[in-house]
Parts: sequence; structure tokens; C-alpha cells
Amino acid sequence: MRRLDEAGLDMILAEEVPEHGLGIAIMDRLRKASA
Repeated sequence: MRRLDEAGLDMILAEEVPEHGLGIAIMDRLRKASA
């Protein structure tokens, strides 16, 4: 995500992943980044 942000893109799209195991951390990070 950091590299994509540094690329100066107008929009970054990400698919939702199931929220169990590592997916909990991934979705938490995506939510924080989108705020």
C-alpha cells in the first residue's frame, strides 16, 4: 500500500478478504488506510 500511495495514484482499489486469520489484519489495515 505504501508503494502504491507513493506512486501518486488517484485511486487504489482492493478486494475484500474473509475476516479470519490474517484477513482480520489485512481488512483492518485497508479500513484505516481508506479513512
